[in-house]
Amino acid sequence: MKNLFSKIALSALAVFFFGQLSAQSFEGEIHYTISWENLPEEMASMEAMLPKEATGTVKGHMYKFEQPQPMGGKQITIMDNEAESGVLLMDMMGQKKAVVLDKEQRDKMNPNPEDPEFQYMDETKEIAGYDCKKALMTMNSGEQEVTLEIFYTDEIDNVGLNQFEGLKGFPLQYSTSMGNFIMTLTADKVEEKKVSEEAFAVPDGYEHISLEELQKSMGGGAR
Repeated sequence: MKNLFSKIALSALAVFFFGQLSAQSFEGEIHYTISWENLPEEMASMEAMLPKEATGTVKGHMYKFEQPQPMGGKQITIMDNEAESGVLLMDMMGQKKAVVLDKEQRDKMNPNPEDPEFQYMDETKEIAGYDCKKALMTMNSGEQEVTLEIFYTDEIDNVGLNQFEGLKGFPLQYSTSMGNFIMTLTADKVEEKKVSEEAFAVPDGYEHISLEELQKSMGGGAR
């Protein structure tokens, strides 16, 4: 079971590390709810332990994404999209680890090196007070071709969102395939506000390790 939860954490890392918002016209926080589909049988009874929410914080070229971890603690990515660098903070099972990642390491972690293809649909709906349009995104997950559903708004710039490069707006609802199961994030609150520089500082108490050491400790390998 620990290995399954570790797989979720490592997969989520790849998703959020390469799905970064750096829209210069938006500053503030986006709060998401998370839902899960097609969980394997051995995890279905543990669904209540899986992350149910996440928060993205944006200020210029800086971005922070924070979510709880399945077995307690939290995972935070802090990105500087101008310097193309970042840091991953894992507070899990009583251990606090920090991994500093440069551009080369970020590129190695990219699960979808090829640009996705988008099919735009007529369906619309309102999400977090924004009018959103539907699109289907087809990408190569490395093992198979996957098509996922997105609802996006053109009221927020899609700049630096590598996972959705080419999309005609910013996604406020999107799904991510993580093996045989699917994680869906839906924004329920978008708050424009001033954000302090301190929001992107690395807290005290974290041990610095390499990405390879983190993946090995969680039962994962280099991607």
